[in-house]
Amino acid sequence: MKKIYSADWHITFKKPRIRTDDYTYVQYDKIKFICELANKHNARLIVAGDIFDKPYCPIPWLYAYMVLFQSVKNGVYVVYGQHDLHFHNPNLGRTPIGILLAAGAVKHAGQIMDVCNFGEVLPEQHHTHLCIHAPITQYEPPFFMEDAVSAADFLQENPEWQYVVSGDFHEQHVTEVEGRILFNPGPIMRADKGKMQMQPKVILHDDTNNEWEWIEIPIKQNIFDIDKLDADDRKDYKDRIREFANNIDVGVKQNFRENVQLVISCMKPKDKTLEILDSILETTNER
Repeated sequence: MKKIYSADWHITFKKPRIRTDDYTYVQYDKIKFICELANKHNARLIVAGDIFDKPYCPIPWLYAYMVLFQSVKNGVYVVYGQHDLHFHNPNLGRTPIGILLAAGAVKHAGQIMDVCNFGEVLPEQHHTHLCIHAPITQYEPPFFMEDAVSAADFLQENPEWQYVVSGDFHEQHVTEVEGRILFNPGPIMRADKGKMQMQPKVILHDDTNNEWEWIEIPIKQNIFDIDKLDADDRKDYKDRIREFANNIDVGVKQNFRENVQLVISCMKPKDKTLEILDSILETTNER
């Protein structure tokens, strides 16, 4: 059967400060587009967690989304992410996602595939598909993402699933290892500066013949507040300078070589950075 894969909707009722449009309505329209797309292709809609940005939803909007999800002929199937929960507590009582599940507007993806909600361990394999909310990156994870794993490593370490749909990592990527595929659809909204150039997409997958494709979600141009972006850039620059200064606030001297060595001892850079710094110090010795 055909499936639409999506993730990380982060439904919210607070407009990001860099956006100039009516963010809540724009977000609803994008989710409506995805639901209509599922009906157009006679597909199930699978959402890999973080449907909501916070476990809160005004009743009129909760009703609107409930009606929208009920319009998807083949159903909306979800797992929950950390943003769907109160303080990461897996008790879904009084959460919007819990209410939608109880009302039958959405279904838990565990009805049709193996699932791993946020914070859970991987289940025993019973299906060919796994839907998981965990940080799975396209390449080797950066050092600061201690709990992340690359898509290739995940597929190699978990060969029991033919198809994996993941949410949580906010980058679009698809990885194939020996005919097995991991789909990470990425977020649907451009909520911050780092996503300004992103084209939101979903994945249409027909697992009967193993064909899949990206489908773009329509976006509008000129919806970012450039003045606020510039202000954010200046603040970010000042914060980074302040952080750097705090890391080297002991014994700064007039001697360049000693200052560089002091930075090395405080910051403990990686080997590649050390090589560059060593070459710079060698150059200063030659002068």
